Amino acid sequence: MSRHRRLALELSKREMLDRYAGQFFGAAWALFHPALTVLVFLFLFGEVLKLKISGPNVPEGVGFTTYLLAGLLPWLVLQDVMGRGATMITAQAHLVKQVAFPLDVLPIKSIPPAFVILLVGLVMLASYTIAFVGPLPWTYILLPLLIAELAITCVGIALLLSALGVFVRDLKDFVQIFTFVGIYVSPIIYTIDAIPSKLRVLIMLNPFTPIILSFQDALFYGAFIHPWAWVISGLLSVAIFLVGARVFYSTRHFFGSYL
Repeated sequence: MSRHRRLALELSKREMLDRYAGQFFGAAWALFHPALTVLVFLFLFGEVLKLKISGPNVPEGVGFTTYLLAGLLPWLVLQDVMGRGATMITAQAHLVKQVAFPLDVLPIKSIPPAFVILLVGLVMLASYTIAFVGPLPWTYILLPLLIAELAITCVGIALLLSALGVFVRDLKDFVQIFTFVGIYVSPIIYTIDAIPSKLRVLIMLNPFTPIILSFQDALFYGAFIHPWAWVISGLLSVAIFLVGARVFYSTRHFFGSYL
């Protein structure tokens, strides 16, 4: 995988340009789209539904907007990677059938464009926090660690789904359902403490709950409110990467026969 880093970066750049090719604003949509997505969520949950955030660990003066963004940003990245990962190999069948083409760059190339969403959102969140809340919490310095962890998770997801998508063509439909429902079974629009204990198990079974809680600790709480989530999310990111890589590299030789 590391041997083809330059090719993967070049294909990622082309992937981003192709997403918005022929549109009036062109590549500027790479910035507009995540910004508009965040604003829509803020309007829907903050202004229309008027959701509030409360609890013993909620910092004084920090409102629902900050909480929503802290959990929503990593979820949007995961959602984008999952949505594109399931069809990344099947949509590039002409490249798969080329003997010398490094297949592992195909799922990887969709990841950098997804992280544009995260970077734009982080700039928006940091700007909002400074303007309306106060100084950024010290836990912002842990963001590189969380971003690296999220990237490892995304690579594993992309490898796993792109490989399985070759053999299970309905996978993309299951992924669409999960990404639609996922935001409601993740602690993004509510705190984990607000869930009844009987239903909390369901939220905890969501493999993305730990990393979302870790981002919320860093961006919203400004403290290690969920220290266990940091440990579990780190272990899960490595596990997802290893499983994804194992499945991809053990099945890639059969891709051409199924496409």
